Amino acid sequence: MKLKLLLSLLFMTQISFSQKKITDLEKMNLKGDIVSIKTIEKKMPSIIVEGSDFNSRKEINFYVFNKNGYIIEEKSIVRDQFDSKKKKYYNSLNQISKVETYDSEDNLELDKNFEYEYDNNGEINKITYSNSPSVYRNELIKKGNIKTFIRFEFNDEKVESKTFERIENEKGKVIEDNYYIRDKLYSKTLQSYDIKGLLSRKKYSQYWNGKETINIEEYLYNKNNDIIKITTLDENNNIVNEENVIYVYDKKGNWIRKDSQGSEIITTERNIDYIK
Repeated sequence: MKLKLLLSLLFMTQISFSQKKITDLEKMNLKGDIVSIKTIEKKMPSIIVEGSDFNSRKEINFYVFNKNGYIIEEKSIVRDQFDSKKKKYYNSLNQISKVETYDSEDNLELDKNFEYEYDNNGEINKITYSNSPSVYRNELIKKGNIKTFIRFEFNDEKVESKTFERIENEKGKVIEDNYYIRDKLYSKTLQSYDIKGLLSRKKYSQYWNGKETINIEEYLYNKNNDIIKITTLDENNNIVNEENVIYVYDKKGNWIRKDSQGSEIITTERNIDYIK
């Protein structure tokens, strides 16, 4: 199996294995009964050097929600060209049961569809990809208030290989994620939280071809629990970039415009369609 497919499977596995019962609306810090959202994002360099290539980017994203607050369709248009589209289906427990991927507005990519099955703890134990199922065994280890979830995949020879490990603190917040490819550690994510339970620091380490790449981000929030500052650090905690964010809100308390300035200037407008 190629690396690209392995990484895709790891990403699709993350959909449920690291996810608690929190809706997509809650993840996006949205209030009220919402049908759909359209975001228009424009990016440009904060510093333009004379004689250099000027690279601006416009991206439009669409999200459609079901009555339970979960995304059932999302689409992306980049530089006025179709980029991606997905449809998501859920079971009666609001767990993702199927994801369909499109390579154009109406053309379904049959080899990029995922179907999911779960164990009694709500963890994925089977993913079917292009009619080829991947079967998993999940372990739960408890030490005091700390919980560790481990996933093993059975390969073609029926031998187990570790694919994922998640560690939660006493409040159910994920403090560590570890991903494995062919039983070798591929990436590690360490997370810490502020007194409100909001993510305040994330350290991501990737291991490949004997090299380790580290990226660290720290977050500050406003009273609406929206991020107002992102500080990027290197492995020695030296500041690499600072991004400051300003918002404009509607009457529901949801932002409808976001201006970010760091290494890039990013302006995002958001049109929110509420249930009337």
